[in-house]
Amino acid sequence: MFNRTKLGFKNIFWLIGLLIILIILIVGYLNFYTIYDDILLANYKPPAAIAKLAQQDNMTNYAKTIFYINYPKLININHFYIYCPNRDPSQSIVLGCYHGNEGGIYLLNVSDPTLYGLEQVTAAHEMLHGIYSRLSTKVRNQLDAELMYFYEHDLKNPIVKAQIAIYRKTEPGYVENEMNSTFATECKNLTPVLNNFYKQFFTNRLAVVDFNNSYQSQLTNRENIVQKDDKQLSQLSTQINNLAKTLLNQKNQLTNLDQQINQLKINGPYNAYQSDVNEYNSLVNNFNNEVNNQYKPLINSYNQLVVKRNNVSDQLFKLQSTLINPYAPSSPN
Repeated sequence: MFNRTKLGFKNIFWLIGLLIILIILIVGYLNFYTIYDDILLANYKPPAAIAKLAQQDNMTNYAKTIFYINYPKLININHFYIYCPNRDPSQSIVLGCYHGNEGGIYLLNVSDPTLYGLEQVTAAHEMLHGIYSRLSTKVRNQLDAELMYFYEHDLKNPIVKAQIAIYRKTEPGYVENEMNSTFATECKNLTPVLNNFYKQFFTNRLAVVDFNNSYQSQLTNRENIVQKDDKQLSQLSTQINNLAKTLLNQKNQLTNLDQQINQLKINGPYNAYQSDVNEYNSLVNNFNNEVNNQYKPLINSYNQLVVKRNNVSDQLFKLQSTLINPYAPSSPN
């Protein structure tokens, strides 16, 4: 009887021990990412520039964690392609990249103050790739469906539409992933479901959208000016060419009339000669007036507009060149 009781106590202790181990394993499993993140960030202090980006983007604590565990770095353009190769430079410009499984976030370092806001948007965009990678299958499927609904029914922004079209061509297997990052950072008006979803990661998502609008406007405004000027130059060119043809016809008429006057000067009659001289002088006055009052002003307007247009075009080229990596190897044909 005594031995059986002792054996029973041993079994109970074993069961309690196994139960404790099981509880520890379950708690560890449920809190895997928390423990994992704590380990990754144990000795990590974000550089000031990186911490500032997280603060400017109004990232929540969880979003900051996802951002920081990828040890984000700002990379100058001469080394950027090493970390973020562009699959198709003819289709898009790469401004940042996320390497899966917490493999790193790399952001293009942009020093031009005209493009202020680009780094903030790119940081939020890449952080959201990290968020997306951790979603459960159920949540991801629900999110994908909501993203696709917004894309098919509510998306109005032509720039974002063009971006998604590029992603569908260059990254067909990651379209929803890119939609998630793009819609959150570039679209002001989203569905209530998406707005609620992104509240987990931004205390003020619209601040990121404002950053996007700020730097995008610097590009689009100049593009619009160049397009408008090109259209006006085309119209001026047509007017100049038409007027030049009219003036050429008048010049030919004056040449013929001058020859006729010379004949009449020799052979007479005087009345006909004097009449042609009067007509010639009148035509010369009209010709000079059209040259001085119409043709030359049109030429001056055209030349001035060319200078203005080229100045804006040079600004646009400079901004775009800031985002295009001249050190990246050419893509194969």
